[in-house]
Amino acid sequence: MIRSKKNHNKAKKVYMVVHNSVLKDARVLKESRTLANAGFFVTIFGIGSKERLEYELHKNIRVILCIEKVKIFRLPNFLSTVSQAIQKLSLKLFNLDISDHRFLNIERNVARIKRLINNAFLFLIFGFGKVQEKNIYLSYKSTSDILFLEVLKHGKPDILHLHDTISLVNIKNYREKFNCPIIWDAHEIYEELGASKKALLINNQKIIKEATKFIDAFITINVSISKFYKTNYISLPKATIIKNATNNIYLKKYDNRLHRKAELPSEKKILLFQGGFAKDRGLEELIDASRFLNDKWAVVMMGWGSLEEHLKILANKYNLIEQKKVSFIPPVEHKEITFWTQGATIGIIPYKNTGLNHLYCTPNKLWEYPVANVPILVSPLVELTNAVKNHKIGFLLDASFDGKSIARVVNSITNQELNKARENCRKYILNDNWDIYGKRLIKLYKKLLK
Repeated sequence: MIRSKKNHNKAKKVYMVVHNSVLKDARVLKESRTLANAGFFVTIFGIGSKERLEYELHKNIRVILCIEKVKIFRLPNFLSTVSQAIQKLSLKLFNLDISDHRFLNIERNVARIKRLINNAFLFLIFGFGKVQEKNIYLSYKSTSDILFLEVLKHGKPDILHLHDTISLVNIKNYREKFNCPIIWDAHEIYEELGASKKALLINNQKIIKEATKFIDAFITINVSISKFYKTNYISLPKATIIKNATNNIYLKKYDNRLHRKAELPSEKKILLFQGGFAKDRGLEELIDASRFLNDKWAVVMMGWGSLEEHLKILANKYNLIEQKKVSFIPPVEHKEITFWTQGATIGIIPYKNTGLNHLYCTPNKLWEYPVANVPILVSPLVELTNAVKNHKIGFLLDASFDGKSIARVVNSITNQELNKARENCRKYILNDNWDIYGKRLIKLYKKLLK
């Protein structure tokens, strides 16, 4: 294990590397704030902005966002030269302006031809089934290289904290350049992402296996996932469990903000989903459930994501938005989310069992709802079921749920059951909150710095 040399004259430098734009990553934000409050100076390197950004998130937290320019494997430069010649010739032959839609169509067609030739060339080199895999790896590497080159500009850290898989692509280079302790923080099981293509899952598995020899400390989100990694990656260090728990927040009197934004009367019971609108999260079934809920209830979708338009189309098919049976509202700042969530009657996590990653999931919502005194309604997945059964903080959906069965469960819940679950939410958060895991994180850091 690599350990940093002691230096008592200045704050220890921590570099966190993520492959997102940081501000929506609740886990990264909590970890960085905990470290900053303990006297570390944290720089978070993220990606995804249209221009390079650098700003201060906290007294001891700096965020640097890089421009993402994902590149895939390309033929020799003559292909680009040919495509540029075709485009220039098109401009002259048809007397087009570069902004003309006809030129843009030509440009798109040239790009399609390049991709077809490029993939055919990959096929010849790597064989059947390898084209997509190679493209995905090289797009990973392109993103990882952008982050790596940015990190190099800022000197050596005392600890490097890598999140997810893309940051692992350059782990050997980080070790050679910095020779400091490296932490890997696994937010999920990356070769078991239910909606992902096989080529992506194979890439994730290979990247992790090659990286394990350079990892000095391993963090993940729960016991079930730690057991998976222990079984499948025996050379990883023993896992430190840092759950996605929230801070134990003192609740103010609810100011009706969720109801106002959703344009609902204050007496309306809200079945809330908050977070990313993604595939296999049971969101189509949730929209459908609103048709069968009694008049006391409405569904509120607070978040963002690739499925948003699809879900709105589904809701509009039955005029559910117009009837105020379903409302879509944008996500809110992480520091404010609890005061929005507390307007809900039940918070739902209807994830589907599409693989181990969902089977063992413990999303932020598992704490974000209870800390707001909101009982949960969850799919009968392993960790979610444990939380409901062991702490009595909510209710379970059927294993094969649909819209009607979700509505049936919700309609059957009594006010007495809700009140009892609310009481248990407070007990749950008192015994399982971020303070516990923040201390565990600091303990790990101090161990690495000895």
